[in-house]
Amino acid sequence: MDNSLNQSSEKRLFIIDNCVLEDYLKADPSLFQLIAEFVGKIHAITAVIHESNEIKKIDYNLGLILVETEFEDALKATDLHRSISFPDALTLLTAKRHGFTVITNDKRLRTKCAENNVSTEWGLELIVELNHNGGIPKSRAEEIGRIIRSNNPKHITLEILEKFFTLIKISL
Repeated sequence: MDNSLNQSSEKRLFIIDNCVLEDYLKADPSLFQLIAEFVGKIHAITAVIHESNEIKKIDYNLGLILVETEFEDALKATDLHRSISFPDALTLLTAKRHGFTVITNDKRLRTKCAENNVSTEWGLELIVELNHNGGIPKSRAEEIGRIIRSNNPKHITLEILEKFFTLIKISL
């Protein structure tokens, strides 16, 4: 096991699923480096990276830390795959193994994480933390929220966007 994944630091450790990865890439790929600097390191399993359509369009270092799936987790993921996607199962098990917080908007994955005592955050929550920690101004956070909503209206509803604006203290 890579011990660098378990080293303690002031910043938190996250692992991102494909839906939030795509949201961030479409909105502003520099979010990963900003979050790493101001909030915590973002990890992604290689299966999620391979699943991403957007990441193939990006040709520079995003600041993501790639994590290979442990063999035992890949075996366990086949059982979880009945209720969530295989990459989501691998993300959950990797998070559990390394103590990561899962960044996801997927309700089924969030439910499975809760059942397995793995912490989660919504994709927009991390943008709120980035704003509150001085990584981006409120106006940029608002713009990113609007872009994400525009690109993903099925999962980022107007109600979710309004709550996001409340958290960053912006009114519609």
